[in-house]
Amino acid sequence: MFFPLEYLASKKEFEDFNKNNYKKEIVDKFWLQATGNLERAKELIRIYYTRVFWSNLYFSTYKEGWKTDRGMVYLIYGIPTKVLKSELYEKWFYGESYSSKYMNFTFKKNEKSISNNDYNLIPNPKKENWLEAIDTWRNGRIFSIDLK
Repeated sequence: MFFPLEYLASKKEFEDFNKNNYKKEIVDKFWLQATGNLERAKELIRIYYTRVFWSNLYFSTYKEGWKTDRGMVYLIYGIPTKVLKSELYEKWFYGESYSSKYMNFTFKKNEKSISNNDYNLIPNPKKENWLEAIDTWRNGRIFSIDLK
């Protein structure tokens, strides 16, 4: 449960967390500080680690699914609104095209990989609201695309 917090914690926080032997306490404290409420913390833990589970199930290659580019995006943003697949690419869409927060991610299949499930995120200079999404999680809320 500890390691997937790498996406939400700052580099310094994660290094400090990693030095502590009481990983369960670190996880609990992280979510309690984010939410300020035990019930809300439990809900965020359930959602976040359910996403870890599904990432591992669907995106695992030679490493755990949550550590892959698709797993990382899925953990933070959740299920895409739409997915387009071709032989070499996957494109994930979040929100609707008329929304100001509409975004997409393109993943290219790694043809040199021994795994048939290995895709790399094609960098996007806009960073697709990444920092806003991380801040939302860190403030005890689940990030979602505003469809208005």
